[in-house]
Amino acid sequence: MPVSVGLSCIISSSLSLIVMAGMQIFRSYLIATKLTTLLAGYLGSLIFIFILTSINNLEMSLFGANFQSKYMEVIFSLIVALFTSGLVHQVAVTSCLLFSLASLYFLNIISAKTYQTNIPMETKTSMKNTNVRKKK
Repeated sequence: MPVSVGLSCIISSSLSLIVMAGMQIFRSYLIATKLTTLLAGYLGSLIFIFILTSINNLEMSLFGANFQSKYMEVIFSLIVALFTSGLVHQVAVTSCLLFSLASLYFLNIISAKTYQTNIPMETKTSMKNTNVRKKK
């Protein structure tokens, strides 16, 4: 069951705050081993996805349903996620960057399959018919 744009904005911003708080609460556990440090980077990439979703839904509710995220929203979300991961461990920043770029790639593919429309292209024969001059 899909939720509205406003409710999705509230849910995604709440989830990002919960994951941020959880990373700070369990910081000592997340830096204990190499695997949990990578887990901290993965949690940072979840923060990236949640913040990007929240910002995009807020812009869609303000500017209309056809509004799309641009580079500035992606960069801002990535900086916040990297900063949050950096508060836990330096290796978490690197793994957060890699996980975030991979998730952004797959989000782009899913978005293109869902929302992109195919526009029929003109063929050469239809172009010839439109450019024919009438003889007088």
